[in-house]
Amino acid sequence: MTRLKEVLKRGFEKPLIGFSVYDYFGAKLVDKFEEVDFVLVGDSLSMVFKGRPDVRHVDMDDMLYHLEIVRHVIKDKPVILDMPLGSYEDPMKAYENVSKAISRGADGVMIEGIYRSTMEMLSDEDIDFIVHLGYKPKYDEKPRIYRDYNSLLREAILCQELGAEAIKLELVESNVAKMVKEKLDIPVLGVGSGPYLDGHILVLYDFLGMYPDLKARFVRRYIDLFSLAEEALSKLIKDIISGSYPSTNEFY
Repeated sequence: MTRLKEVLKRGFEKPLIGFSVYDYFGAKLVDKFEEVDFVLVGDSLSMVFKGRPDVRHVDMDDMLYHLEIVRHVIKDKPVILDMPLGSYEDPMKAYENVSKAISRGADGVMIEGIYRSTMEMLSDEDIDFIVHLGYKPKYDEKPRIYRDYNSLLREAILCQELGAEAIKLELVESNVAKMVKEKLDIPVLGVGSGPYLDGHILVLYDFLGMYPDLKARFVRRYIDLFSLAEEALSKLIKDIISGSYPSTNEFY
């Protein structure tokens, strides 16, 4: 059994916890907590790390670069690579890109939407994969709450039949998400999709207040690091201007 499969099995015993991280800071922080089950190198780095308006502004080279940073830190948890737009829709191209991800240390990959041939290829090659359903930020122009139970259930069952290890639901109405989960034999993870699932995949930086541009109902900010850093930087600038920095014990 692969490391990712083994971790995902815990979702039937306790809530699974996964965080999107992209850098040394994020990886070092989540690695301190054994309760964190896995790490996702997510394409949301397009927004959080690069400051772009959506997730479409990263390519495979970007994702591999950040994968290597995170994998260097995370030794004992599965690391999943979120495949960027254009990297997996064609199964031949997907095989090439996924092979690069595995060789750089990914334990599995996540794809967004229904791409049957790609899923069949991943299953045939024994590559663990998760499928992202519901609101699809790679393809949908604007965020929307997904409420179509029948369509979502059909997609989720197909993913399960084709070998997906788990499903991620984004911005799915909570009761719809709950009903879909009840019909599946694999873990269902969520973001903004309610409390009834097997766990959550969350962007770490949102909950730490490091990405001030995002205002979403499902984000509970436990600290506002951006504001705290702004306040600290203001003090440093004033100390430099006043001449109080550096003091006599702050230089060689």
